[in-house]
Amino acid sequence: MPLPEMSTAATSEAQTTAPDVTPSPGSTDELASGLAHHVVRSGGLTIDVTYSVATPTRWASDGGTPVQVEVAVRDRVRKIYLTRTTMRFVVNDGTSNLPGPDPLVDTTNLTPGYLVTPPYSYVQSFSVPPVDRTAQVLTMNVKLELVSLVDKKAKDYSKQTVTDVLTTVVAV
Repeated sequence: MPLPEMSTAATSEAQTTAPDVTPSPGSTDELASGLAHHVVRSGGLTIDVTYSVATPTRWASDGGTPVQVEVAVRDRVRKIYLTRTTMRFVVNDGTSNLPGPDPLVDTTNLTPGYLVTPPYSYVQSFSVPPVDRTAQVLTMNVKLELVSLVDKKAKDYSKQTVTDVLTTVVAV
């Protein structure tokens, strides 16, 4: 039986990482319309990540803002599961990075994780904490940890970590 495209062995880990981004003051506000859709390709997978906010208003620094994240993997052959989502923050005042909120993490309590292949998806609302009042740009680094069953008899899984970056402008 050939191994899935995701990995060459059950214990291997493919990882795509995005470094912390230092946004410029003229950064694009991806959530200006209230919705941002990204297509992330990594290790033979195509992942749709959609971000949305309830009202497409300017992001306020002094109040928590809920951001909904939806994840779906375009693979109709294998079952892919999401085991953890981590959202880290880079806050910038236009000249340098500022201390940001602690990361937000959603870890599944189901084994092997949340099924994210058609027709299923993962949807979670993260309440992004307030940021420094001098902040102009907020960058969210989102890490998705995925697993796929390699051998049903042995219950071996391969793991793949994928990252995405979302940038929004903070009201001054």
